[in-house]
Amino acid sequence: MSDVFISYSRHDIDFVRHLFDQLKARDREPWADWQDIPPTADWLAEIYRGIEAANTSLFCHQP
Repeated sequence: MSDVFISYSRHDIDFVRHLFDQLKARDREPWADWQDIPPTADWLAEIYRGIEAANTSLFCHQP
């Protein structure tokens, strides 16, 4: 699974997509909620699984 869980506001999605790409380029496995959640899945349960599986959590908020 992932080693970095990214929590963010939709307001910050451009920044987070760039951060996600930069982490991938450095051989990390980031997880953000725009990926890996099938439309029929229990969304909150998928988020919790992403958090529990990650070694690191990043909380992004731009003022």
